[in-house]
Amino acid sequence: MGWWKIDSVENGGIDWRWDSGSNNVSAVPGKHPVELEYGGDGPADVMSKAVDKIWEQYKKAWGRSPTRNELQACFNFVANPAFSPTLLEDE
Repeated sequence: MGWWKIDSVENGGIDWRWDSGSNNVSAVPGKHPVELEYGGDGPADVMSKAVDKIWEQYKKAWGRSPTRNELQACFNFVANPAFSPTLLEDE
């Protein structure tokens, strides 16, 4: 499992321009600043499984896959601090 500095919130991909000081783009917990925003294989795997289950729900209910906007809206709804106050606990 690895971590990387994200290139943008919208894309969520690896920031290939970032110099981690290791001749690669890997981010290392405990070595790199916690203030930067990171993505990782572990969280991506967890999210991928969740998206697969959401996909199944849409197929069953609507006979189609969810749109990107529906997936984003679902995430925003669940991640809304009003419903999950601990999300912003460390900010």
